[in-house]
Amino acid sequence: LQEEAIAIPAPKPTPPPPPVTSVPLHSEHGTHHAYLYVGSPPQRRTLIVDTGSLLVAFPCTSCTNCGKHASTSYYDPSISTTDIVNTCSECQFDGMSTCNNNTCQFVQRYTEGSRIQAYEITDIMWLGTDDVL
Repeated sequence: LQEEAIAIPAPKPTPPPPPVTSVPLHSEHGTHHAYLYVGSPPQRRTLIVDTGSLLVAFPCTSCTNCGKHASTSYYDPSISTTDIVNTCSECQFDGMSTCNNNTCQFVQRYTEGSRIQAYEITDIMWLGTDDVL
């Protein structure tokens, strides 16, 4: 009598989950906000936590007719020593970005009627508390 056997490889070890970090949310004007630090030296932005968007967007100093935003000041890319404007070969938002003057630009429209028109940058950023460190 001959038995057939099936060889099942041992499962690969599962890597440990990444460490969990808690970042406080701030409730204001009927929505939740988080602090995002961008650039070097860091500039604090107050962002609306929006689960319906894949973008992290905020107004910068070149913005005109930008309306009211959660941050009281605009991001100044000229202050950051690590700010890089994405060229057309570096666009991050496939299907959304277009090339204009060798920079990646996009427009995002929202159902309530607002929109953002922006250009892409690459810079260091992290979520944090009131204190930058």
